[in-house]
Amino acid sequence: AVLAYLLTQPRIMHFLNKYCQVKSISPLISQWRGTTTGNLLLLIETTSEKKFVFKWFGDKKELTEIARLVSLHETYCTTIPKVYEVDERSCLMEYKKGVSLLDKIKEDELMWVEGEAPIIASKLANMCKTSTNKNYTNSDSSSILLRYERLISEFKEENIEQIIINTCLKFNENKEKGALAHGDLNVGNLLVDEKDNIYLIDPKAAESNIYEFVRDVARYSMSMFVNIYDYSEVSITKSRDITQSFIASFINEFPPNDLFFEKLAFYQANSFITFAYYPTNKDGLRMV
Repeated sequence: AVLAYLLTQPRIMHFLNKYCQVKSISPLISQWRGTTTGNLLLLIETTSEKKFVFKWFGDKKELTEIARLVSLHETYCTTIPKVYEVDERSCLMEYKKGVSLLDKIKEDELMWVEGEAPIIASKLANMCKTSTNKNYTNSDSSSILLRYERLISEFKEENIEQIIINTCLKFNENKEKGALAHGDLNVGNLLVDEKDNIYLIDPKAAESNIYEFVRDVARYSMSMFVNIYDYSEVSITKSRDITQSFIASFINEFPPNDLFFEKLAFYQANSFITFAYYPTNKDGLRMV
């Protein structure tokens, strides 16, 4: 049944028929937090040992993810899968082999995670350095306000609305050099190979704030914290310490500007609300 999706994409079929001989096709299952989408992922292996990933987008609105993927590859090269062909509802891209921190956390290999976290942070910081060459203003105030309104609905605190307004104004007035961002970075979509090379997969569909790399750092660090706590027999303190080592390594390689920590805290809080309500730990329980 899954082959039917591939057969309806003529440009991708033409590419495969012209440049390689397909040996096998198998489904790829998303590991992130047990969530499901209308998208389909297929691993295509060829007789030349070259492998491709076919991605079918269930929602046409998500097709803009391809543009983000192409831009990221142009900026970061081998760290991001190359897109070989684009069709009406799908794309064919390079297969990157590696393991994610989520895989290792679920396998309870916490020593590996603890050792790898600062290495990943250092490599992400070096990615930032290669892309930080454009002044931008974070002008998408509506997006920021929506996120803060969600925080208000979850955590009732006095005077928080004024704090939100002041922070949003500060974010929007701040002009800084930005690095091209993944948009949805978490421990499930950053892969590490045997040589400690990192690969970023499944970026978020293109949107206005595409240079807010601090959001990637915040989301990745919070996904690390929540998943370690969910799946490992460790305390919140231990989960926090591993996460803080990740942040410290990033800062050591890429010293932050004045707003970094405010933005980091904001995006971490927003991500925490999202992650904390997934009933996906090994006992099927939620963190809160």
